[in-house]
Amino acid sequence: LPDTGNLTLGKTGLVQVQQFVKTDAASGSVTQDTNWTGHGVAVNITPTSASNKIIISGYLTVNFDRNDGIFGILYKNGSALTSAIGDASGNMTRATTGVEVDYNFIPSVLPIYFMDTAGATSQQTYTVALNITTTDTSTVYVNRNYLTNDNAWNARTISVLTAMEVAA
Repeated sequence: LPDTGNLTLGKTGLVQVQQFVKTDAASGSVTQDTNWTGHGVAVNITPTSASNKIIISGYLTVNFDRNDGIFGILYKNGSALTSAIGDASGNMTRATTGVEVDYNFIPSVLPIYFMDTAGATSQQTYTVALNITTTDTSTVYVNRNYLTNDNAWNARTISVLTAMEVAA
């Protein structure tokens, strides 16, 4: 693959691959009512056909200042991708994925895998909004853990999102 992590192939099967890798850390103030996308992990792809499929895969490494859960909600072009989240049920959060976090250790992996229909031939942007399970406002971290001590048991990590266009 080229150093950019982006690859363009033929008109049948796999058409192109775009990848975004975030190596720096980010943090934001999040509540149950906040779908935080300001962490900067997003992948752009410009489909060659509106009927083609886009496979989104990857993960965010996340942590926050308490032992609790973080939800991930797949977004497309700034809004929740409704086909990629759970059905509505009372007051439950509609999410794509989730993970339990232990704030004393390394970040947890929030996995993403979904196949979408391109729907257009203009640039499409996919990201993962982060939401938490507690009603308290908390600081959520991407690519680092809650603790900042300069010790070997504290880690800095990466987050990756890949978009693959497949001919329909």
